Amino acid sequence: MLVGRLPQLSPRLPARNAERYGREVERQFRFVRRALGLRSVFMQIGAEDCALARRVAGDVERAYAVARERPLSAPPQAPNLVHVFSEGGALPVPEGSVDVAFSQGLLERLHPALALEHLGAVRRALSPAGAYFCITANRLRGAAAGAKEYRYSAAELRANLLEAGFRSVRFYCRVGGWHAALPYAILRPAESVLEKLPYRLRLRLAAPRPAQRLLGLYARAQA
Repeated sequence: MLVGRLPQLSPRLPARNAERYGREVERQFRFVRRALGLRSVFMQIGAEDCALARRVAGDVERAYAVARERPLSAPPQAPNLVHVFSEGGALPVPEGSVDVAFSQGLLERLHPALALEHLGAVRRALSPAGAYFCITANRLRGAAAGAKEYRYSAAELRANLLEAGFRSVRFYCRVGGWHAALPYAILRPAESVLEKLPYRLRLRLAAPRPAQRLLGLYARAQA
């Protein structure tokens, strides 16, 4: 079940926050851009504000914005942007119709059992050569923000994506506004070392920005 709201990019946001959020949307766009083409079908999941879907719509054939709630504001809508409202884990789009799917901050808001069901729904929505770009918090960077959140390690996220039917999973780290490939053979040993350390020491080592970028879970799962 999709839960929670993303920040609304609306005139009610202070200018500084709107500018910061605009930069975040651009970073999201750069993450998925290489997988997009003029005939691609894109799907943003957990898209209460539709910001990324609106940004992508001008570069693809069709864009879906899958949300649980209607946006607070009524942003201008591109003619090829389709708003889809879902009250459950299923994705109400035709199976095999999506070339690129994206979510950020969604998996940690789902119960782990529902998360696996949701990943299966994403896999079914993708075309045979489709890709799912997922950004989620790494539990090694600290405790979840709320009792209802569940954070993953790279190993858990990879295992769940493979169990859901994806063929392969690649990880990336953010370098400035760009994303560089991060081999799992490097990421997993780094996680393994941190997992064995006392909690306070682990947080101290994970606090510097380079460590945060290494541990931030930016994944691309291939159908």
